Amino acid sequence: MRAKLCIFAFLLFLVPLVQVHASIMDQVSDLITTSAPGFGADHTIQFTTIHAIPAGGLLSITFDPAFTLPPSLDYTDIDVAVWNGSAYIDHDLAALPSGVTDGVTFMTGGSGQINITLSSSAGLPAGSKVQLRVGFNAVVGDVPTVAIVNPTPIQSYRIGIRTANALGSAIDYATAMIAIVPQVSVNVPLQNIPPTLLNGSPSGLLAAGNKNIELTLNTDRTASCRYATTSNVLYRDMTNSFSPTKGTFFFTVVGGHQDATTYTYYVRCVGVQGAANLVDYPITFSLDVTPISNTSVSQSGGQVGTGAVTNGSNVLYLSTAALAGFTSPSATVQILKDGVAQQTVGTGVSGSFHADIPSLERGTYTFTMYVIDSNHRKSSPFSSTIAIDPGTSNSLSSIILPPTIEFEKDRIGVGEKVHVFGEATPNSKVEVAVEPRPNPKGDSQSYAATTSAAGVWDIETTSMTVKGTYLVHARQKLGSSQSDFSIPLYVGVGGAPVISLAKSADFNHDGKVNLIDFSILLTAWNSDKYETDLNSDGTTNLADFSILLFNWTG
Repeated sequence: MRAKLCIFAFLLFLVPLVQVHASIMDQVSDLITTSAPGFGADHTIQFTTIHAIPAGGLLSITFDPAFTLPPSLDYTDIDVAVWNGSAYIDHDLAALPSGVTDGVTFMTGGSGQINITLSSSAGLPAGSKVQLRVGFNAVVGDVPTVAIVNPTPIQSYRIGIRTANALGSAIDYATAMIAIVPQVSVNVPLQNIPPTLLNGSPSGLLAAGNKNIELTLNTDRTASCRYATTSNVLYRDMTNSFSPTKGTFFFTVVGGHQDATTYTYYVRCVGVQGAANLVDYPITFSLDVTPISNTSVSQSGGQVGTGAVTNGSNVLYLSTAALAGFTSPSATVQILKDGVAQQTVGTGVSGSFHADIPSLERGTYTFTMYVIDSNHRKSSPFSSTIAIDPGTSNSLSSIILPPTIEFEKDRIGVGEKVHVFGEATPNSKVEVAVEPRPNPKGDSQSYAATTSAAGVWDIETTSMTVKGTYLVHARQKLGSSQSDFSIPLYVGVGGAPVISLAKSADFNHDGKVNLIDFSILLTAWNSDKYETDLNSDGTTNLADFSILLFNWTG
């Protein structure tokens, strides 16, 4: 049997576009069958809409000019399918839209584009999971004849995805990244053995109230995976599938979960040569009991404290807070509530993180987060204060943590360059600012860097020709959003750096010394790990608090 080796490229990062009313799509990816330069490749494009698309609306895919869409490409070379909760259901397609078919048109050649106009009788609801198969993987209707040709230069390329109404006004949008890499081949024979399953998630005890839960797992080779809710079901008899149809990382969302219940999903996969697992791979987790607190004193009429209790109960229901954002990949994020450590969560290859803080009484809380990157560097903290009502689910999303930062050395000679580096979200922009200290004129120099797929950034300044102390800090930019500045570093040109305590009390670098800086100081209390050790005695303590108050601006 001849083995065919395919190299897949997956979404690296979503790039927000500058639009007023449109929203960024979720779960966007473009999986291609080969990333070899100049080769024809099948594309499996997936995304989840944020807003509904009306009947007659538009789905548009725009390719980087380096891709070639053959002139013979037509609607027979594409499938359009929408997830119905258990499987992707294919739409009927034609060259022109009608009351029962979606119309497909192409702009071929360079700067290629695929436009799907929905039928005049049906649109797509908000939250629709859409899958487009382009090329020989389009299996519905007529046999496909061509595929999109990859660029020849070895680099990464953008593919734009956009939805619009019948008048062309944008609704949702996103950008996928495709990496074109040299072709790789192997000559070793492939054994027809079942794939190995690993990294099944979630597991253990989950917070109550999570009715819809995403199951994920990895395989050690390309495979297809399914699951059952009972054990000892053969792969061929399983009716529930994971996405994508082929790959090494799989996911699916399962709903209907109840609190105080344990669930087990039994997974089996099959390799590309047909060998399926004969033993179940279980993914087991439990939902916690519905949280309430009966520690508050109840009063007549269903009143507790100063306001009515949820549902008129004589107890105060607890709340949850979901925290989500972006930082460096393969790192850990430490989360604190009012200065007390709550959780440590890992980040994936995209740099995204998510944490649920359960069992919160009503009140006002300050949540603080910082990242420890793959080289054990800590970022400066990000803090946000929110007020929480009883019995509510609260969300703090799209958090962008500051990048980590490090010097090669903090003392250089006159005429040398400053070498500074660190980690941030993969494929993001990093702005590095260099400011003289003291700096009565507000002069500074700015440098730009782009992080790699591993989240690493590295930059050298121009030659430093004036003696003195310089503050160097960085922030990352994701589209139109940006993080706070990183921990400030000080470099001395022609001598040791001299640090001003009055300047360094502004921990989040917003030009003020206020409650936010006080909250940051509390998160590092009795620690020497932050810039909060203002008097450099090795501990953040009352002496540092006194310095902060002396420089208080409010």
